Amino acid sequence: MVNLDPKKLLELGGHFGHKVSRTNPKAKKYVYSAQSGISIIDLFKTVELGEHAATKLETAGKDGKTLLVIASKKVAKNVVSKLCEDLKVPYLCEKWVGGFFTNFEEIHKNIQKAKDWIEEQKTGGWDSMLKHERVKLEKELHKVLKIYKGVLSLDKIPDAVLIVDIKKEKNALSESMKVQERQRLQDFEQLMSFAILDTNVNPDVVQYPIMINDDTEQTIEYIFTYLIHAYIDGRKKFQASEEKRIAGEEKKAQKVKEAQEKAEKKIHEKI
Repeated sequence: MVNLDPKKLLELGGHFGHKVSRTNPKAKKYVYSAQSGISIIDLFKTVELGEHAATKLETAGKDGKTLLVIASKKVAKNVVSKLCEDLKVPYLCEKWVGGFFTNFEEIHKNIQKAKDWIEEQKTGGWDSMLKHERVKLEKELHKVLKIYKGVLSLDKIPDAVLIVDIKKEKNALSESMKVQERQRLQDFEQLMSFAILDTNVNPDVVQYPIMINDDTEQTIEYIFTYLIHAYIDGRKKFQASEEKRIAGEEKKAQKVKEAQEKAEKKIHEKI
């Protein structure tokens, strides 16, 4: 895994936080100084946070955990959704869907409906419809996919979430925290929370915060690309491990089958 470059972050303007008057007291530990009333983020601390988060994401991928990326912010949604789509990582970049975490069973019905419609459309199930009925359904499908396209592969609440700008995604953050608390009380493994955030929020509300200027596309693209590839590196190791495990089980099953066939053959010979 490559390292984050503080010089590159500086070139991209990653050190510019919000106005000092808007800086959250809990974020001050990641602020180097103030210039012209603007909080200047300590990029060396950003690198530490980013690399720590990347290590955790790689481990999550290696353990086969599912990651959901949430980024509906204008400067983030295009670059994030494209990268997630290319790498086959679940994402919500159009808007946050209320209840996605706290009422996933109901939300999943919409996801399943979209998947069923796609399958019907592919297999010719819509061909017998009248034109106006088909057009109406196509519009409805387009509307649903605009929101749920990135999460069609999800059949349960993800194991980890990566949020871009927790102020913008406050509802998603709130739901994720409720899920974490519920899981904690039930003694279940908790949802892992990662976030790319700025000086105007409390970074302590997520497990793995990365303090950076989250108002420029270039900065978000650089840090997000780094984080998501760490997860993908881990996921590749998990997939390789699964392939090896399955191959081993198939080989074992084949040996058992051959042994049974030999035993049956001996029985027939005796008869």
